[in-house]
Amino acid sequence: MNIKKLLCTSLLLGSIHLGYAAGPTPGQVVLDPDWTESEVPPPPRFNKDKLVPIDMPKYVSLKFGVDPATLAITPDGIVRYVMVATNVSGSINAMYEGIRCATGEVKTYARYASNGEWSTVAEPQWRELNSNQPSKHALALARQTDLIATVPECHTTQLRSGLHSFPLPVPAREITVSMLWHPRLHADAAHRWLRGCVREVCASEAQPSPTGKISSTPFPTGSRKNN
Repeated sequence: MNIKKLLCTSLLLGSIHLGYAAGPTPGQVVLDPDWTESEVPPPPRFNKDKLVPIDMPKYVSLKFGVDPATLAITPDGIVRYVMVATNVSGSINAMYEGIRCATGEVKTYARYASNGEWSTVAEPQWRELNSNQPSKHALALARQTDLIATVPECHTTQLRSGLHSFPLPVPAREITVSMLWHPRLHADAAHRWLRGCVREVCASEAQPSPTGKISSTPFPTGSRKNN
């Protein structure tokens, strides 16, 4: 399976996870708050002679490529791969990484040095693909496909920076964004102020809707929200 097919499958998996987390409300897009990443296996072996090149800006002197044999998709919608960077002298470094398509984030699990050994990253963190990173090879990997994904416009402005975007050619259901809180905080002055700020920001960014309403509801008594 090539890179495009793997990424396409991952985008589909990410859409499935988003849809599952949305719950019973039609059209609602909510990331699952209980999502946890599956166990990360050791870095796979890669072959520097079988790399698929990744186009980078002209000012980048390193040559980047992915060994398709290292690409894998997890049940929780993560695409993991080994990205190899080769300098002008021919020495290589590599990164064992994962992209979470549902959030547009990347994580580096381990780094491979020219001495032939992997070094595990201590407490690896998810970072936005568009964040200020020393190298944006993960973003370049995501951009260099002819794949299409449907995403909420107002929630992905930064994520889609540098990508070709266009409106859907068919009508789409309205997306509901809900604000929830515990009933005991309903009358709390500080909490009411914070909810007002959130509503004001959402109202200024939202497109006009047939109802003109923003959903905001306290949790029913006896319900529990996981942190």
